[in-house]
Amino acid sequence: MYKRFFLMAALCCFFVINLYTQNTDEKLEADNPNSPAYKIESVEYSIKGFTKERPLSSKIPIDKKRIFFSREEFDAYIAELNTEFHNMRTIESYEITFDFLEPQNNITPVKLKIYVKDTWNIIALPYPSFDSNRGLQFKLKLKDFNFLGSLEPLTMDLIYNRNNEGKSSFEFGTGFALPFHINPVKFLWTTNAEISIDEDKKFGFDFGTGLSASYKLGVDWLTLAAGITQDIKVSASPSEKDYYLTNGFYTSLVFDIYKDQTLGTITWTPYFGIDGNWKFKEMTNEEKKGLNINWSHSFGMGKVNWINNFRQGFTVNIDNSYKYNTYKKGNVDVSFNLQTKGFYSFLERVGLYGRFDFFYNLFGKTSSEHTGKILRGILNKRIETDTAFSFNFDVPIKIGVFKWEEITGVEWTRFFGFELHITPFFDMALVHDKNTDTYYNPKHGWYSGGFEIIMYPIKMRSIYARISYGHDLREIKNKDGYAKRDGKPVSEIFIGIGLHY
Repeated sequence: MYKRFFLMAALCCFFVINLYTQNTDEKLEADNPNSPAYKIESVEYSIKGFTKERPLSSKIPIDKKRIFFSREEFDAYIAELNTEFHNMRTIESYEITFDFLEPQNNITPVKLKIYVKDTWNIIALPYPSFDSNRGLQFKLKLKDFNFLGSLEPLTMDLIYNRNNEGKSSFEFGTGFALPFHINPVKFLWTTNAEISIDEDKKFGFDFGTGLSASYKLGVDWLTLAAGITQDIKVSASPSEKDYYLTNGFYTSLVFDIYKDQTLGTITWTPYFGIDGNWKFKEMTNEEKKGLNINWSHSFGMGKVNWINNFRQGFTVNIDNSYKYNTYKKGNVDVSFNLQTKGFYSFLERVGLYGRFDFFYNLFGKTSSEHTGKILRGILNKRIETDTAFSFNFDVPIKIGVFKWEEITGVEWTRFFGFELHITPFFDMALVHDKNTDTYYNPKHGWYSGGFEIIMYPIKMRSIYARISYGHDLREIKNKDGYAKRDGKPVSEIFIGIGLHY
């Protein structure tokens, strides 16, 4: 097993070096001293809204080192920047202009001017949320998708929960992320806190914070990242009280192997992390003992662009991870995961979306969350498996745009305008069925179908409201609402904010 692992690592390194060398050779071939050349010398931002210049330039970096050896190459780069700014849903509109300055040493300096107008990024409203896996929630929600102009979110929720067993609880949670720079290092500080209490007088408190840093190691294609985390959890009930703290450290290297306008950036990311629980007295909970050692590496590629409220493009991600607990010992938890997504739209009214996911856990370790979350119409806990092929297929259809200001003539109603999509979908999964001990047999597969209603607010591009209904297709004729297969409910409903994938 170890020989195979080191062989795989060596092949990955060879693949990285080969592709990077190929990319470098292509750039050198384009270096023709007789052709006009351009180089971005300065960037001037004009921002209408809360967004700060530094976070914006960090999210969409402008390459001031690159020399463009033709006007076509320069125009292609500007087109890429236009696409990047359009894909930022926290921005309502933008414009990129440029001035050519006096040539120096056969290179024309370029002054770039970027105008940006924020979209409305703050929501503060009470609304019901429902998920068949968790039950009913009534939320008083405040969310800022551009907290302090950082292009990072702030969330505050006051929640009433009523789970599927009919028990009630209250929660208050908040979290935020703030980026900052100490040149040339980028930092991100994250913090979250949650307090909960239920009808049985069980109290919970969770506070976590973390600091991550990233730094380019002298070249644009290699980034070192590292971070630390600290967490404290407290639980109390009439019968017992407990607490524990968790400390963690992680680091990763991001290799930008190859960049292409269509393929996006092909990356390889090896990762190592370690975390452990502790307290000021003896740890009695067996599940919390020991250090957790995590190692993984992943390949990623692809690019997805927004075309109005449709998406176009694809992504591919391959991940291989290893986890080991020093107290439990035993086998190393090894898992493989492949996920691809594809998006295509036409006629500015219809789209074809798909997602394929494969995972495999060695040594028979099962998971109900992985595949269960992918399938709409099948409750998460119904699928317990160590491997699965899963597939989503969606056909979003644009129904219309509702501009209430134009309809009613009342100015303030412009904040409630939205574009409406209805999306029929089909989901399926072929799994390792534990009852028959068969693998990927369509006879024992999971199949569901249904539809989603998605609203894209016109004035709030960063927010999506979604209602989803899915049904187990094996139980279409079922009248009592419980599956013959396992006695669980045969449908799943979601009402809330955010896209499924």
